[in-house]
Amino acid sequence: MKYSAMVLVLLALSFLLFGAGGCKEKGPAQKAGEKIDDALQPGPAEKAGEKIDETLEKANDKLEETVEKVKESGRKLNEGVENTVKKIDEKMEMTKNKVEELVEK
Repeated sequence: MKYSAMVLVLLALSFLLFGAGGCKEKGPAQKAGEKIDDALQPGPAEKAGEKIDETLEKANDKLEETVEKVKESGRKLNEGVENTVKKIDEKMEMTKNKVEELVEK
């Protein structure tokens, strides 16, 4: 058990002394890796597309809000019309009753 712990400590120290420092010059593999990393970064077209998507999403949200407001206004208008028709019917019934009373006299 002590032997394996000692080996792990030596490996860790070796890595820190020799592996962590690395080379100052970039090798072909590191340069290729950096080119791949750069290629995977979003370019101007992708960024513009993201902005367009965001703008369309905001416009859609505003449109949905407007549609809901129009629907609510329509419901209120319909309710008002129904109340007005009901009142007109009541007044017509009252007028009819008055006319009948006058005719009977």
